[in-house]
Amino acid sequence: MFSSPEKLVVPVEDIIGVASPKPVIPMTNLVVSSEATLTGNIYWLTKDITATVTADLALPDGEYMIIAERVVDATQVIDDTRFVATVADGILTMSVKFEVTGNYLFSATRMNKGLDRIGSPVHLSFDDVEFDVYV
Repeated sequence: MFSSPEKLVVPVEDIIGVASPKPVIPMTNLVVSSEATLTGNIYWLTKDITATVTADLALPDGEYMIIAERVVDATQVIDDTRFVATVADGILTMSVKFEVTGNYLFSATRMNKGLDRIGSPVHLSFDDVEFDVYV
């Protein structure tokens, strides 16, 4: 025989927790070296040629893993590649060289997923940076 338990009132926060927003750090003044040609909002870069990306980013000095997704139509992710960026005195510097032709996207959305995965206390904010890599 089934007996119904007494009604128990528990605040929802105690069950699922409350997601507190993380501080958002903007990445600004992004510059891609002249090896890449800006066409519209896309940087054209020859396969196997290195370009340097710099930006203002107020993170502690150190090395950071940056993820670029290879995409179709700037939306469908095929795979990704990673680059090590250095932040020193609030300036991010990263060399990028793509070995496979295609369309690559650096996005805050993808970066923040990675930051969440490693338990970072912050998120980044920046406009997508798109590369069209060709032969």
